[in-house]
Amino acid sequence: MDTELVTLQLPARLYEQLQELATQEHTDLVSKLAQLVTNAYQRKTWLQDLTLLRQQIKDEGGLRLGETKERAIAQLHQTRQEIFETEYAHLYR
Repeated sequence: MDTELVTLQLPARLYEQLQELATQEHTDLVSKLAQLVTNAYQRKTWLQDLTLLRQQIKDEGGLRLGETKERAIAQLHQTRQEIFETEYAHLYR
């Protein structure tokens, strides 16, 4: 397998920190860098998904924060009743 190589210049202190992390995890520097890059991409994906979820919540009218506890509970009961009537009520008729 032919792999292209790239020479990377790092500040000495950063290199030492990466080497220390790799040593603590009983791995080599390149594997540690690969792990850090993978983690960064996963975090980026997670943040994009979170942003999308927040937008969907906003588009649906939000979480209705600031309502009283009693109003939130009443809304929850109403939603459960609507789900029951839509999905399960026919089973009990």
